[in-house]
Amino acid sequence: MSYSFGVTGASTLEVEGKVNEELDKVVASQPFHKLDSLAVFNATHALLNLLRQPAPNEVVYANVSGSVWSNDTNSAHSVGVNVNVGFTQAPTP
Repeated sequence: MSYSFGVTGASTLEVEGKVNEELDKVVASQPFHKLDSLAVFNATHALLNLLRQPAPNEVVYANVSGSVWSNDTNSAHSVGVNVNVGFTQAPTP
């Protein structure tokens, strides 16, 4: 089972909240990801904490993807995670 999503926000805290919401959706639709969702959130949190504050013309982004292979919901045979965070140009109003 795998997933991929991207979110943006005005601050790292906002992006962190959106990542948490997206992970909840992933777990609801793919219960196997209960196994890795906390690790993915913690990795995202750690990376976001490395960033400076965004400039006025920037937004923060996080692109997250992962996969779990398992025969049951209690343990994994294989887990993969990719988290990218950074800044992008804020949309013009």
